Amino acid sequence: MSESLYHLLKEPKKVQEVQKTLKSASFFSAIYEAWRKGTLTVQRTWGNTDSPSRTVIYKPGCCLLPDDILQIIDTIFEQGNNFTVVTWNINSIRSRIALLLDWLAEKQPDLVALQETKVEDVHFPIFDLQQAGYHSVFNGQKSYNGVAFLCKEVPDQIRIGFRNGFDPENCRLISVLLRGIWFINVYLPQGQSVSSEKFAYKLEFLEQLTAELSEYPIEKMIVLGDLNIAPEDIDVPDPTAMKEMVSFRPEERAAFQNLLALGLHDVFRKFSKESGQYTWWDYRTRGFERNDGMRIDHILSSEYLIEQATQSYIDLENRSKAKPSDHAPVFSCFTIIE
Repeated sequence: MSESLYHLLKEPKKVQEVQKTLKSASFFSAIYEAWRKGTLTVQRTWGNTDSPSRTVIYKPGCCLLPDDILQIIDTIFEQGNNFTVVTWNINSIRSRIALLLDWLAEKQPDLVALQETKVEDVHFPIFDLQQAGYHSVFNGQKSYNGVAFLCKEVPDQIRIGFRNGFDPENCRLISVLLRGIWFINVYLPQGQSVSSEKFAYKLEFLEQLTAELSEYPIEKMIVLGDLNIAPEDIDVPDPTAMKEMVSFRPEERAAFQNLLALGLHDVFRKFSKESGQYTWWDYRTRGFERNDGMRIDHILSSEYLIEQATQSYIDLENRSKAKPSDHAPVFSCFTIIE
């Protein structure tokens, strides 16, 4: 968001007032993006000033009305230590390198945790990302799995995989220490079906992950990744119909709560309690067009750090691009003071 737009909307203004001031369509695109992010509030009275207004939550297809009242709540221009982190299952980094580079240039996040990079380390696009201003830390394999961090700063420490040697043949875990905080990037197994060995592997992975994270300093830890679990009823379209489906089964949701019990908090849910907000949609059923998906990509932080969180949102615009991943990036911003 431009500084001029930020200062214009620091005080409440009706849409029709803003239209008189701003002539460029790009400004209104920025307003819609801020609304989607949750950094702009929209109060609606339906033109009746005697009636109490209601807050309108952004959803795909929403539009602004002339009498809607806009106000920016983002304090990014007043903060000198805002640090933006993103988790994104990119579903093949080489297939989506052009999309990734354009997105990095536009969004400029400080740290990105990628999953399903699906590339051997020798073929990771280090040079392209260096040209974009990012250091790469990665652990990959051909055609499957693969995790990576893209960082504007060089990490102080790097850890690949589980420290106890669990699951060495699969590239699903990588950690970096940056600004005194451990960032842990996880790509959890999907599980396929409850009767399969893959589901048993998923539950074992969750046990091992909980044990692994318990060895980290909890007060300075952020976990990012495709955890392949929708933890709450509002994270799926129909909890009754989906109660026996993998990624929403009771065993998985209980394991997710065990992770939180370490002292972690769901950053996205600090800012939004609304249903119908998903991070993955099935290509085959055109789930994105129907908003029939699941919220399975997460950013979890310690209590200390969630108090420093200033916003968190799902980047639906990215998922709307040509040839996207089936997952959308999830952003969280923190005020990090070293």
